[in-house]
Amino acid sequence: MIQIRERMAGETAKAYALREITENIINLELKPGALVSENELAKALGVSRTPIREAIQELQKSQLIEVFPQRGSYVAGISFDIVEEAAFLRR
Repeated sequence: MIQIRERMAGETAKAYALREITENIINLELKPGALVSENELAKALGVSRTPIREAIQELQKSQLIEVFPQRGSYVAGISFDIVEEAAFLRR
């Protein structure tokens, strides 16, 4: 089950959804390959599906979520190329 934190004062529904989904992916509450259900996330976060959908689009651009039309959205697997690049940049 995902971890839900409180919404910050003045935070938009999209920003809240983006922050919460991202944190749950990073903390492996949403594991690689897990189905991302707009309906379940909307219910858990107490927002409509629109901000969830917008957050998923942003996460797709960041390669954290893969969207397959007519099949669903899934948490992307860990890319060792991206991990290696991030480690290089940190050094």
